[in-house]
Amino acid sequence: MNRIVLASKSVGRKKLFEKYFKDFIICVSDIDEDIPEKSPAKLVEKLSIAKAEKVSENYPDDFVFGFDTVVVCKGQIIGKPATKEEAKDYLNFLSGKFQSVYSGFCIINRKENIKKSGYSRTVLKFKKLSSEWIDDYVEKNNVTLYAGGYAIQENDKFIRIIYGDRDVIIGAPMRKILKMKFLKKFFAK
Repeated sequence: MNRIVLASKSVGRKKLFEKYFKDFIICVSDIDEDIPEKSPAKLVEKLSIAKAEKVSENYPDDFVFGFDTVVVCKGQIIGKPATKEEAKDYLNFLSGKFQSVYSGFCIINRKENIKKSGYSRTVLKFKKLSSEWIDDYVEKNNVTLYAGGYAIQENDKFIRIIYGDRDVIIGAPMRKILKMKFLKKFFAK
C-alpha cells in the first residue's frame, strides 16, 4: 500500500511529519526502552530500530518510521523524566550547560526489503534557568513526554544551538530523512 507510518506518540514528531509529508498515519510502538547501552548514538539507533520493527509487523507494505531521542550532558544520558520532580532535577542539572541531543531513526518497508537507520546530533547550550522559571515551565508543560524534560516546539528562547539542526532536538533528524530518494513521492513539497 506504501503509506507513511509514524511509530511515535510524540507531538513534536507529528508536527514535523505534517510539515514534510503529504499524508501519514500514526501507530505507537509499545516496546521496553530500558536497554543496556552506554553509547547515546547506539542507544537511540537501537531503540529506533526496535520501534520500527515492532510496528512494521502490522504494516509490511508501508514505510514505518521509528525514532528515539536522548540528551547527553557531562557524560550522563538523560531520557524522559518519570515525574515532574525528576523533570525539575533534569532542568536544574542542564541549566547553563552545553549538551548534545541525539535523535535516532529507522525506516523499514518489509515488502520492498528496505531498512535504513542512523542518528544525528545537535549541540546546544541552555541559558541559566532560575528555579522560578523551572517551576513554571514544569507546571505548564507535559515534561514527562520529552527527553531532558523539555521541548522547543513552542519556546526555544532558553537554548542556543551551537551545531546541528532544530529538528533533531524536536526528535527527528529530518535533514537525513529528506535526502532519501525512495521517499520523494511522499514529500509535501
